[in-house]
Amino acid sequence: MASRSLEKLRPVNDQEWRLSTPKARGARRGLAESTDPFLDQILASGRLKVVDRATLQSQPRRGAPTTAQLKMHAEPDAAYVLMVRHESGAITYHFPAQVDRRSTARGPVTATVRFVVPIPETIEPTEAQRRVLVSKVLHAVVMKVVGKLIDKAIPIAGRLAEAAAWKLKGLEEGWKQVTLQALQSGSLPKTKIAETVGTKPGEHNLLFLHGTFSHASGAYSALATTRGSNGKTLFESLQPIYQNRIFAFDHFTVSRSLVENAQALLDALPNQPCLFDVVTHSRGGLVLRTLVENTSALKSASRFSLASAVLVASPNDGAPLASPSTFDKYITWISNLIDLFPDNPFTVAAHFIADALSWLARAVRVDLSGLAAMNSEGSVIHQLQGPPGPPLGAYSALVSNYTATSGLLQRMVDAGVDAFFKMANDLVVPTEGGWRIDPGTTPLIAGNLIGCYGQGGNLADPPDGQVTHISFFNRTETVDFLSRALLGQPQGLPVLDPATHLPVGPIA
Repeated sequence: MASRSLEKLRPVNDQEWRLSTPKARGARRGLAESTDPFLDQILASGRLKVVDRATLQSQPRRGAPTTAQLKMHAEPDAAYVLMVRHESGAITYHFPAQVDRRSTARGPVTATVRFVVPIPETIEPTEAQRRVLVSKVLHAVVMKVVGKLIDKAIPIAGRLAEAAAWKLKGLEEGWKQVTLQALQSGSLPKTKIAETVGTKPGEHNLLFLHGTFSHASGAYSALATTRGSNGKTLFESLQPIYQNRIFAFDHFTVSRSLVENAQALLDALPNQPCLFDVVTHSRGGLVLRTLVENTSALKSASRFSLASAVLVASPNDGAPLASPSTFDKYITWISNLIDLFPDNPFTVAAHFIADALSWLARAVRVDLSGLAAMNSEGSVIHQLQGPPGPPLGAYSALVSNYTATSGLLQRMVDAGVDAFFKMANDLVVPTEGGWRIDPGTTPLIAGNLIGCYGQGGNLADPPDGQVTHISFFNRTETVDFLSRALLGQPQGLPVLDPATHLPVGPIA
């Protein structure tokens, strides 16, 4: 029979930390219940199960404690992850720093797992806070990984996880028809692109390519209702040019490489040149660049011909957290963004995060070629940022320089990601990387083709708040920029020097 104290979290040093509220430890039925919407999302995958909760408070002292050390009696062969909510709202994940197993002649009967939670300092304490005794509060949830990970499935675990997330949302990869009505409904119909794409000489088609953890409807739905300064939606402004030749290509972004995405897109096109204008978001910009600039790696690359493209928040120089060595930080920060901005395009992220936590808890390294493509130091970015470049003048860039408030900066510090955002950024990717294509003496995205929200930019922040990586498409200024770029009209904005370095801060 299991010990009554199994899977119950306790502070290691109760002189420094204590459980702040009494709990009916015998009542286990309520453990899976949550008042945390983000936690509900990751539990929905069925990959993780809550086994205990605890609200912990440090003893009052001058200067915050640097760590909280916790322990729990556990099943000897189970994998656990600790999710912590800090006072700033930050979400962090922690895995056992130590596992002590107790054995008898009959074999191991239980184990003790220990967690260490770093507690960063308050970045801007008030004078009163400096003088008085300070206490910290943490809300902790222990989750156990449910199910087994078969060794032979490890090389394709990422693909299986992404496929499961898409299936849960009723999504399918492939070409979709984009209409105003379909975007408003939230579901784009499949299309046989070889039969519906325009192939006449000079006939333009419009293509939307989405970013990581998303799909076209989730990424671009705001364009169905957002109106430009002329009172029209993007689709109403562009309908005379494209008519019904507006498409999207939905694709896995985590477990498929850029070449795989691009090749699947090409395979469905008719065996003749098709002329496209393109709007991309985030990683979708790298898929487009692969189609245009890495044709030697593709079959039938001549089927796709680019007229013009708008790269929105494209990580051309990579994303600071998208590398194998910072995968845990990447998952942590995406979790915080989903929590901070519930209206986001990361449609399948929560399900994937649950799987990622199960891999990290088991210390399993899974091949995630889609994420690796955004590694700033990786071979994919290195190749794309070298020759050959795109046709001169083919790309426009729309980016944002977000200025973090002190509250958000504290959350970033608590989440352990502040060091990755010391340059101008939109909370996900570096701002200047959005226009830096094949860095060299001649900028391949000219200053008159760049739109930049925020400090140092040429687009003012809208009255309803700053623009982040996930909020471009509900802005009038964005609709105007896209319309002018696709219609071949001058932007009429102050010209931004592509060699400029944007200011960072000050913190508000």
